[in-house]
Amino acid sequence: MKVKPNEYLKNLTCLYVEDDDSIRDSFLIILKKIFKEVYVAKNGKEGLDLFKKYSPDIILSDIKMPIMDGLEMSKEIKTLNPDAYIILLTAFTDIEFLKQAIDLGVEGYITKPVDKKKLYQKLNFLAEIIKHKKEAEENLQLLHKIFEEQSDAVILAKDNEIRLKNSTFINEFGDFKTLDDLEEYLKTDLIFDEKPSVIHLESDDDLKVYEISYKKADNSHKIITFKNVSEINKKIYTDELTKAYNRKHLNIISDTLINKDICYIVLDIDNFKKINDTKGHLVGDIVLQILSEVIKEHLRKDDLFFRWGGEEFLIIPDNVKTCENAIKIAEHLRETIEKTNFMDVERVTCSFGVSCGHIKTKEDLKALFKKADKALYKAKETGKNKVEVLK
Repeated sequence: MKVKPNEYLKNLTCLYVEDDDSIRDSFLIILKKIFKEVYVAKNGKEGLDLFKKYSPDIILSDIKMPIMDGLEMSKEIKTLNPDAYIILLTAFTDIEFLKQAIDLGVEGYITKPVDKKKLYQKLNFLAEIIKHKKEAEENLQLLHKIFEEQSDAVILAKDNEIRLKNSTFINEFGDFKTLDDLEEYLKTDLIFDEKPSVIHLESDDDLKVYEISYKKADNSHKIITFKNVSEINKKIYTDELTKAYNRKHLNIISDTLINKDICYIVLDIDNFKKINDTKGHLVGDIVLQILSEVIKEHLRKDDLFFRWGGEEFLIIPDNVKTCENAIKIAEHLRETIEKTNFMDVERVTCSFGVSCGHIKTKEDLKALFKKADKALYKAKETGKNKVEVLK
């Protein structure tokens, strides 16, 4: 059966090393019909220099040559590129030579005079290997490109190893190598489920929110996408007028308050209905905005501030566990608000209710708010512009 050269060889380059002029010239005619480009050398040293310069796909080389023989050259080439494809051409049948060739990891040898059928078979075999390898590399490059073009942070994981990650992921989270390390950083378990999950990640100056979705690439690889929904989250969980958090946000973060000692400070603007009735709702809105700015200016970065509804607000001061400390915060805010210029409104005051406790369940959070709210109404009923506590 006649063997023809693989068409794919026309896409490849070849380095041909032969010191015999007559053999080289006649064999070169065959090779030039097969390969896209053939680089020619007369000894191993020239061959090595051409390999360094052009990185040919396949090397065909004689063994016995001056200056540097084929085995020495092959050894140097394999040092530079262990995946280089080398076929040695030899008239020798020496067992020691064959052993050295095998030890070098060359792809085979063909005895002289070269049989075209055997040559084509070996070249065709290498052509298929190189073709599949280059296709795999192209697919990998394409996958990298697709990853890089994603606006969301994306990783490809196999078992615990993160195989691929785009620059968005690295910029958002870091250059993690394993899922275990990533989970430790995120402080959450990545659960491979069809349903997306949401995480809240505190940065130096903000709270970022990510929606995490999972897809199977195949039986062993999984694609994890981290969509930054912080801006959407801000709109959903932030009061539009005052820019304070709303009740929905407290529901979202309630799990982070479990098994902690916390304090609630509830405040309400005194006589706010009178402001709306006499000055109008536009002035009332301005009062709410100024009040919110004043409170935020006097709270710490990790203190939580919510508009609970109407003119009522909630503060959860960070790492404040006793009513004594919470009262000091409330008193400071009360005095500051009383001294603040509210433009068209001559004087604005607030009443405060304080309560602290250990939170074991979400029901405890509701109970704690009721106690602080009850303390607030006591402040309202007993003179306003004051702080009351219910322990």
